[in-house]
Amino acid sequence: MAIPTKNRLKYFYDASFEAIFLSRKGICLDQNKAASSMFGYSKEEAIGKPGTDWIAPEDRETVKKNISDGYTSPYEVRALRKDGTTFPAQIQGSLINDGEDRLRVTALRDISQLKQALDSLESNISRIKELEEKLKKAEKM
Repeated sequence: MAIPTKNRLKYFYDASFEAIFLSRKGICLDQNKAASSMFGYSKEEAIGKPGTDWIAPEDRETVKKNISDGYTSPYEVRALRKDGTTFPAQIQGSLINDGEDRLRVTALRDISQLKQALDSLESNISRIKELEEKLKKAEKM
């Protein structure tokens, strides 16, 4: 038995690990469960809020510019939770036409673990280089 398309899309929307927002003219119309979990706002609290409320103040102008320019590639921002804490995020959005309505779908991914892994890798590379230098000096003795 096939799942009706409307229901299927809802399942994908709610099953995503990324926060997904639907907005019109910068105002949130809907968010998925991952967004509620990631940011701490219930769906009821989120609806009607400006989308930039989920972005740290220092990155809001970048997001506004990217939206107005129609930029659709992923980029990094600092995201802002309801409790005021921030985290590194990758954001990507695109416009869709829903009949006569133009809606924006935005996906946001928490990249905290990726950033930590990169920092650890860079630290390990630096440590290896230091050890190589020490080994070279010891070999010359």
